[in-house]
Amino acid sequence: MPADGEVFEITHNFGDSPEPEKMPNRFGYSGDWPFDGRSITGTQTRKFMWVAVGQQSNLDAVTRALAKHGKIPEGQWLEAIREKFEPNGWRGIADASWVRPDVGSRRFPYLNPGGVPYFSCAGCEQAAGWRWLVEVK
Repeated sequence: MPADGEVFEITHNFGDSPEPEKMPNRFGYSGDWPFDGRSITGTQTRKFMWVAVGQQSNLDAVTRALAKHGKIPEGQWLEAIREKFEPNGWRGIADASWVRPDVGSRRFPYLNPGGVPYFSCAGCEQAAGWRWLVEVK
């Protein structure tokens, strides 16, 4: 996994019909998760870096803290990150485009330190040890 602040490039083929609303199912969750974010298709190449912003009260606070570092990428990039790098720590994408159907709350994708993908609550406090993906020019 690249170090904090190190710019890296990823190329990933998202296919013609990536179905981001099915990403929770690919991560082991059940049910139909509403998705209202930007869907990405085809082969994409972008530059990113990991940023630490310390403990934050919720995902909105994380997003505000990340704004000076770059753009919040689409959450589907987590699948590309997972394929390309070995896990090390809590890694999230501050894209709360999914809604968990059983509780109705917005969720964002992340990898735990073992590399297992999950979704977490956007309204919950975010711990200081997290690293967040931002897109850079």
